[in-house]
Amino acid sequence: MYSIHRRNVETYDGDEHDLVYLRTTVEDLVAHELDPVFTDRNAALGFCRFSQDVADLDTMIDWPLMCERVWKNTEADRQRVERRMAECLVYGQVPWSVIRQVVVYGERHAQMLRGSLVGGPRVSVIPDWYF
Repeated sequence: MYSIHRRNVETYDGDEHDLVYLRTTVEDLVAHELDPVFTDRNAALGFCRFSQDVADLDTMIDWPLMCERVWKNTEADRQRVERRMAECLVYGQVPWSVIRQVVVYGERHAQMLRGSLVGGPRVSVIPDWYF
């Protein structure tokens, strides 16, 4: 999202406010036998840790950092950005029935989606999730 915010994605002509979050839970992924894989930082980094064990989440994820609004690197901690990019990955696709919530930046996007997603997951406006 930051790259889009900074206009560094040449193939994308919208802005970060056009992005839509699809939210589910780890428990739902496991219940649907989707075998999620977790990383402790950006999965593209060669030194990230991978796990398929849900029990590892408490030690792999920097939960206090995930709750921070500003998470840039500091002199004391030069890996904050990497850890903030921890991932939950699923191979292939996640069925629509597993999606619990759709999150958008503003009411205009919410109205468009609510008309299309009748009977689907709830649509929420949460501008704090965006830059």
